[in-house]
Amino acid sequence: MRLVLPPKLTVNGLLRGNVLPPIPPPDITLWDPTPAETVSPGEPGTLTDMWINAAGTNVYLCEDSSDEVAQWSMSPGWDFSTLTFVSTWSMPSAINRPFGMLITPDEDFVIIADITDHVVESRAIITPADITTTTDTVTDSITTVGVTATSDINGMAWADEGRKLYFTDNEGAGYWPLSTPYDFGTIGAHVYTNFSTGPGRPVLDLTGGGSDIQVSADGSRMWLLRTSNPWQIKQYDFGTQWEPSTAVLGSPSFVSSGGGVSNQAFFIREPEGEFFTHSSSSGDDFYLFTASGDPQ
Repeated sequence: MRLVLPPKLTVNGLLRGNVLPPIPPPDITLWDPTPAETVSPGEPGTLTDMWINAAGTNVYLCEDSSDEVAQWSMSPGWDFSTLTFVSTWSMPSAINRPFGMLITPDEDFVIIADITDHVVESRAIITPADITTTTDTVTDSITTVGVTATSDINGMAWADEGRKLYFTDNEGAGYWPLSTPYDFGTIGAHVYTNFSTGPGRPVLDLTGGGSDIQVSADGSRMWLLRTSNPWQIKQYDFGTQWEPSTAVLGSPSFVSSGGGVSNQAFFIREPEGEFFTHSSSSGDDFYLFTASGDPQ
């Protein structure tokens, strides 16, 4: 007797029976606070932001004191022990203090936040994934005056499949919606929440904001890095998907028991349970933290 199965329903052209449930975001407050691996020497100077491509082969670092974006590589991808310097793009003199930076997924545009001139600008990378070919010409620019409490964008992150560009300052976090994913030129009106002030805020934090920001792949959780000694990563849960205004601070935060000081940038790999960071004061070293505390 042949068994006949009922037809599978489809949602947006996908077989419902073949769709895997979303992976919940990690709780990094439970991760091991001691670095699993260290790579030295690192990038000298004051690192203010970090971006890693999806393949884990290219690492981009924004450096404030010398106004550079340095490109590093890992081969094979995500193999932290192979982290190697590749090249540097020296920013034009028009950029005064670059504190936020990210790259488009195609690695054909770099976006930089200048906290002195209070602007965020994009520039084309003529040969994708080769930072030395970045032009000095601004392709698109927006002002941050009135966007945040301080107008200082300290860190940025893509989220919601490129439909939102998140940012953080010293007092809160928010995002710009993009009508075309990852297209900086299609940015709409900002959404911002001050985590430190304001009656009725659903945010349990008297020292809101941070130096860098990451948002979970499912839009339910946000992490803010606070530069301190020891540095810490605060974990927020969103009551409404993708909305920082509904964020509630969890307790405790991730607090390092090593891995340098003055860390101002980090990059989380959610499913793998690891994140990368860098110290600007303790030997200019790179650090890898893992959920288990074990090396890769």
